[in-house]
Amino acid sequence: MYTIRSQWAISMGDTIENINILDSLGNTVSGVLSRPKGAYWVVIFSHGFTSSTNQSFYKEMEKDLNSEGVATIRYDYYGHGKNYPSKYGVSPDTTLSKAIESLIAMIKYARNKGFKKIGLFGSSFGGVVSLIAASKEKTGFLILRSAVVEPKKFWRDRIKKSRIDLKNWQKLGVLHYRLGNLEEFKLNWEFWTDLQKYDTLRAAKKMSCPVLIIHGDSDVVVPINQARKLGKILNTGVYVINGADHSYTNPKHYTEMKSIIREFIIKQTRR
Repeated sequence: MYTIRSQWAISMGDTIENINILDSLGNTVSGVLSRPKGAYWVVIFSHGFTSSTNQSFYKEMEKDLNSEGVATIRYDYYGHGKNYPSKYGVSPDTTLSKAIESLIAMIKYARNKGFKKIGLFGSSFGGVVSLIAASKEKTGFLILRSAVVEPKKFWRDRIKKSRIDLKNWQKLGVLHYRLGNLEEFKLNWEFWTDLQKYDTLRAAKKMSCPVLIIHGDSDVVVPINQARKLGKILNTGVYVINGADHSYTNPKHYTEMKSIIREFIIKQTRR
């Protein structure tokens, strides 16, 4: 069960709702529903690891899609956002399972609000969250941007590169991960053990919805080969943005990425 506590701002038939709900684990999930008048499609955005729903990309997509009559939900899954304050952007007790439950709670919330069609968007770690959710819940489409597809392999590789020993992580119970000036956070050992529950490529085979996979070929955070492997399993192509890094820091790459995602969503929601 989950509860809803909301505040409304209404203008010219459109609604904006600040969402605070409880997921099946009793954890709080917060977000923002922006609903144009008459919208029956909603897209739920799942951000990346240590990121948040307030990133400019999600606000821009909210504005763009709302202008096309498509509703949006920006939310923070477990361990992120205002409910889980941390100087690293993520709380140590986060897990993939908890993040998935956050998204499933938002999907149920959307249905409770009367939406008949729900699309999922996942970026980086939010990609694997969205992928697993799409294998469990009926969704209209799935978009994966620079997504982590094989989380066990992804984290094993990055731990190896950072010269951190899994045995020491288990012994200490907490990992203090730091990669130069790029990343720094702490994670409990439970994060690693929880990942072992998931065979994401097998879960992907259960999906039947249209999927857009978009990735930069200069991404050094999440290698593009993960996207290509998923594409083969789903028998769908990967839209490659040549020269783009993980964050699409080049304005040209960013604009191209946004345009492809927007066009895909508009096409799906006009069917």
